[in-house]
Amino acid sequence: MTHREELIVVLEPLLAARSTAEWVRLLDLAGVPVGPIQSVDEALVDPQIIARGMVTEVQHPSIGALAQINCPIRLTRTPVAVRTAPPLLGQHTDDVLLGAGFSAERIQSLRETGAVA
Repeated sequence: MTHREELIVVLEPLLAARSTAEWVRLLDLAGVPVGPIQSVDEALVDPQIIARGMVTEVQHPSIGALAQINCPIRLTRTPVAVRTAPPLLGQHTDDVLLGAGFSAERIQSLRETGAVA
């Protein structure tokens, strides 16, 4: 970090002289572990992401089809799959609080005060 500013001045024009793909190829040929830094949009269409099935589509109650990240864990006997969209705000409040021992009346009171959705 001591000479960061000076290094940026020297390295930035050198790195800008070639594309990311060229740098990845050259560094890979030199035996340097390398990979591009991708935007979210780039990462979601990366061939490796597609091949591993890392993007899945579920139905969301308010927006319809929703692409989301699949579970990265791969188990042979018990495959993991994303089956539902993320919950809406407050969608499971009653279930969670009832399971924690709250009465329906207490949950309603919490809802009326704005403590829960």
